[in-house]
Amino acid sequence: MDLVYRLRVSLNVLSDERLPETFSIDVGHRFRAYFNGIYHPAQVDAIDKVLHIGESGGAEISIICMPEEEWQVFPGLAIDFVGGVDIEVGWGEVIAVLEKIED
Repeated sequence: MDLVYRLRVSLNVLSDERLPETFSIDVGHRFRAYFNGIYHPAQVDAIDKVLHIGESGGAEISIICMPEEEWQVFPGLAIDFVGGVDIEVGWGEVIAVLEKIED
């Protein structure tokens, strides 16, 4: 049984030559959240504003974790946001755990 976490995070979009100049992160954006040495499927559920290359803001995301990771998701946890073929698109930190759902 997987765990789904809804998190409030800070999100900082990086500049990478592999990203198109028009790259942005908005509601529905899917990526992998990398922390604790594992990639986790994730999606943006809500965002304060659309973020473009080099911008920062707040967002609510959902991530899928394994049951044994239950105590490894907490405020202050650093997360790398990875998209495409292992292109790091941003980084951030968990501000708050909003909800934990056993799926």
